[in-house]
Amino acid sequence: MKIIFTTFIITFVCCKSPSKSVIKNNNFTNKTDTAVVVLNIKDSIDLLPSFIKELIEKMKNKPVTNPPSKVLKYTLNNKTVFYIPPVCCDNFSDLYDDSCKIIAHPDGGFTGKGDGKLPHFEKEKLNEKLIWIDTRK
Repeated sequence: MKIIFTTFIITFVCCKSPSKSVIKNNNFTNKTDTAVVVLNIKDSIDLLPSFIKELIEKMKNKPVTNPPSKVLKYTLNNKTVFYIPPVCCDNFSDLYDDSCKIIAHPDGGFTGKGDGKLPHFEKEKLNEKLIWIDTRK
């Protein structure tokens, strides 16, 4: 009975609020915020469009950044998009459609609000998935 009750409590607490998974030092940690599904990164890269694989390879060949370079996948207006956040001050983020076209720079830049083409990206994006993150030190 204690096991059933404990399982119920853990399930209730974990499912009560969405969690955000973050990779830190190759370990996953959870932070409450938004739901993020982290795929097996090796398997997810194999299924990506070739241009995203090429972008990842380019990021791997650049110096390590802080925060780490990463690629996230979202659904926006029922379409798959790929988001690459800015890695430093005043740089734009990049948002690509599934055919390698840059849709917008939703955040970053001098104002932090991007290029203004998708001002509601933060509210409208769905199904966040971490595709790749640079784990180099």
